[in-house]
Amino acid sequence: MNNKEPLEPSVKLCLERGGVRFFGPGTLELLERIRQSGSLRLSCEQMGVSYSKGRKMLRKLEEMLDVPVVQCIRGGSNGGSTQLTEQGERILEQYKNFESHLKEYAKETFSLFFVEEGEEIR
Repeated sequence: MNNKEPLEPSVKLCLERGGVRFFGPGTLELLERIRQSGSLRLSCEQMGVSYSKGRKMLRKLEEMLDVPVVQCIRGGSNGGSTQLTEQGERILEQYKNFESHLKEYAKETFSLFFVEEGEEIR
């Protein structure tokens, strides 16, 4: 690590309801991978989490939002697939947009707290 590098903010966004976290960076990654691959199993493999952990993340998300976020199509000759529902697409985009605005706000206000007399704190 180079102590000459400038300080910068890093923001991690989590959504919660009633004190229970249910949507954060892991859920975001899972939804994005499902969107790309059309497969929950493959998405979980790529993330290094078990299939049951991925299902649990989705169940918790759907329970907390009270809407279906994925549609699973079982088996068949080509295997099954998993797709985001319209509500799943919407919450994914809302989260990403909010996260982007939050990170931009953090960058904009960073200097109010970490710059003294024109010089950045190192």
